[in-house]
Amino acid sequence: MGSQYKVLTGETVLEIERSVNEAFTSGWVPQGGLTVLYNASSKGFSFFQAMVQVQMPVNA
Repeated sequence: MGSQYKVLTGETVLEIERSVNEAFTSGWVPQGGLTVLYNASSKGFSFFQAMVQVQMPVNA
């Protein structure tokens, strides 16, 4: 059994929602909760979501 891990990012809620929903179609699932970072100098937000994809072995 193998697995993969990646972190999706977005600058708006809509961007991160689209990225997560798109990843769902390829078998990725969220790992943990959404993280939000506020950058005081740019007065902007960044959204992060860890995703995992587990491949199950195929029995011959």
